[in-house]
Formats: sequence, C-alpha cells, structure tokens
Amino acid sequence: MSYAVTSLTADINAITTTFAVVDTTDFLDGPDDAYVGAEKFRYTSKDATHFLVVSRGQGGTDAVKHDEGAKVKNESSNILNNVLGYNVATTAASYGTTAAIVGLGWNLLNSVPRMIAWNYSYLDGQLVMIKYLILWPISAGFVFSLGMVFITTVMSIFRR
Repeated sequence: MSYAVTSLTADINAITTTFAVVDTTDFLDGPDDAYVGAEKFRYTSKDATHFLVVSRGQGGTDAVKHDEGAKVKNESSNILNNVLGYNVATTAASYGTTAAIVGLGWNLLNSVPRMIAWNYSYLDGQLVMIKYLILWPISAGFVFSLGMVFITTVMSIFRR
C-alpha cells in the first residue's frame, strides 16, 4: 500500500522522461522512486504537477506506455522518508552517514505536523472507513503520546 497517490494527466510512452500529473504535493522533492502502474521510476525533482524522471524501468520493471489517468504512487517502504520529508538513503549516500544522523533530530521535529495530519490519500472508496475508524485515531493517539512524553521530560528537568 502506498502513502502518496496521484494520476497522470497525459499519456506517456516508453521513453517519456517528464510525467504530467494532477498533484505532486505528497511526494518527496527528489530524488526518489515511485511507480506508475507496475513500472518503477526514479525522478530527480518535481514541481506542482510534473515529475522530472531520470530513469525508468527500475528494479527489474519495464518502461512501457501508460494512459492518462494511470495511478502514480510512491513505495510503501517510504513512510519514514515521507514523514521526514527527504529520502534518508539518498541523503546518507550523498552527504555521508554523519550528516544524515545529525540532521535527523531537526527533521523529526519538523515532521510532527506531517504525522499529526497524515492525509491517507491512498485510501478511497470503501477503504475510506479505515481512515476514519482506525488511522486517524492512531494519529490522535500519537499526538497525545508525544505530548505526554514532552510533558514528562519537561517535568523531570524542572524537578532537579
């Protein structure tokens, strides 16, 4: 299951390197991997309605024609990347492990709003009830737990 979903607004052939889509808001800025249909592709950047694709047919998939309306989604393993707002593996490879670890604390702090207001846009139709009955209460529980940890930490600091 994926965490960011959009759809193509124009047909693409097997060699197209720019994908026009409805909206890219929920996707990482790039570089990152995503899928159109069953084809995996890597994009280097994006704007509000386009992915600039460097390579298609990644991970043993084939670059093929896709029709307007085809779903474009990120990988389900990217939940941490979506929460942080960047691809952890790419950052570690580009800037080194130390830089990735140092930036992690700040990025976790900046990611709290994403965790609170997770939109679960990939759930539609009858699955939307899962969002209302299960996932949003879990998000609310996360916010409550985060608040309790913060309060407990502050109280333990001032007790000394």
